[in-house]
Formats: sequence, C-alpha cells, structure tokens
Amino acid sequence: MEEARINGVRIYYELHGQGEPLVCLHGLQGDSSHFRGLVPAFSRTYRTLIVDQRGSGLSDKPAMDYTTALLADDAATLMDAVDFDSAHVFGVSMGGMIAQELALRHPQKVRSLIPA
Repeated sequence: MEEARINGVRIYYELHGQGEPLVCLHGLQGDSSHFRGLVPAFSRTYRTLIVDQRGSGLSDKPAMDYTTALLADDAATLMDAVDFDSAHVFGVSMGGMIAQELALRHPQKVRSLIPA
C-alpha cells in the first residue's frame, strides 16, 4: 500500500511496471480497483499509476465540494510525488473529464489523453 499527502489529503495509489508513465483515473463512485484487470497488460509497456482519488477507495474522504479542477490538481501533484514529469493519461467516465481538465490546467503534464 502506497500513499502520499496530496494537497492536504492522504491519497492511496499503486505503481506497476516499467516504461513510459501512464496515469489511470477512475470514474465517479469508482476506485483504483477499476483498473486491476488492465494493469498486467499496461505494465508490460508502461509505468502505470492507479489511484483512489480523494473521496474514494482507501483515500481520505473530506466533507467538501469536489470539482474536476480539484481532482485534476490532485492528479498533477501526485504525478510530481511519484516523479512523473508527464504521462499518458487514461480516464474512464468522470475520470475522462478529470483527464481533460488535467490537460487544460497542466498541459505540460499530459503526453497524450485517452478519455473513455
């Protein structure tokens, strides 16, 4: 179990594999387990980061309003914490919206964008 303090919140994450960085962002009411079946394939080619975003899974769940901008900023800060200067970003459902917000707010962090 890995965790980091990101923007004042404890965030759970996992890193798998080697290669170019890949960040996977889950949808609303999901968590990092959404990507567990894909991690073996992804991690053959990519250094894969799966994360429980704030408010989900094993991460802190502060009582506050959550926005895609806030979650995108969390993702950018977590990328810094795991030494990802930039990454391919794969977002599913609301994770796709967060991925797009990450690309708008932190364009230098996004090598490619895969919203699904």
